[in-house]
Amino acid sequence: MYSSEDKVSEESLAIAIRIHDLLNRHGVGKRQHAAEIQRILGLSYSQAHRKMKGANPWTITQVKAVAQAYGESAAMLLDGLDSSEPVGALTAKMQKAVFYVGEAVYRCLADIGERAHDVSGLEFVALKDSNRWEVFPVEAAPRGEYFVVDQILIRSRGAPEVNPVIAILDDDPLLTAEMCSYFHSRGYIARPYNTEATFRAALGENVFDGFIVDWLLESSTAEQIIQSIRQSHHGDAPILLLTGKLVTGEANEDEVARVIQQYDVKPFEKPARMNWLAVELARRLKTGLSS
Repeated sequence: MYSSEDKVSEESLAIAIRIHDLLNRHGVGKRQHAAEIQRILGLSYSQAHRKMKGANPWTITQVKAVAQAYGESAAMLLDGLDSSEPVGALTAKMQKAVFYVGEAVYRCLADIGERAHDVSGLEFVALKDSNRWEVFPVEAAPRGEYFVVDQILIRSRGAPEVNPVIAILDDDPLLTAEMCSYFHSRGYIARPYNTEATFRAALGENVFDGFIVDWLLESSTAEQIIQSIRQSHHGDAPILLLTGKLVTGEANEDEVARVIQQYDVKPFEKPARMNWLAVELARRLKTGLSS
């Protein structure tokens, strides 16, 4: 059975999806959604960002304010949410499921599609176990009859943090510690990661508002990491890319340029001027844009 907290979580997700749909219909770009909610409700960008991901509950007053801002009825956004099941056209296909990521287990809502005869190119799959759905990353899924998973909605654990949360990925522990200390002094919650493995684990389990990533990581570049960010539930978050060793040729300028264009990241040469990073990050979080 789902608790009253689960019900609040499902309703928050359902309302967030409906508001995304409202904003899309009124021509608001996807990456501007959180900024628009920030403007209408007078919230911080971090608070608005979490509401639009279903991680923060909505009050009736807030829902009415959003609807009125676009001349629509709040009833459209609230209709049916008193029931024990997520409702509405946008959530009708979503199933209650259990989501397994490494050793972590989450209850979630999953948009489960047709049977997956070929899992190549898929990131997640679902299996039916008795009367419940289970969702796994493809590489960790047990044998069985796979189904396509188009979307997974989970609620972060614990109380949401008000200050913007950023992830800093660099294989130099001293640099990440220095950067975290600086951003803490600027009002951010900054979390350091020095390996791709620890960062990838955190990416699936936390809510981040922005990322600062070094181009050269361990024995490879950050391209796959950046691709993973863009394909995750953080896909619209700003990414600042630190590019060092261009002069020595260890970093390929053409590769960096391609990634900047393809994944919409903002480059900064190392050694990074942290006040420049802070200004750019604040600007992007304020507008909700990644470009």
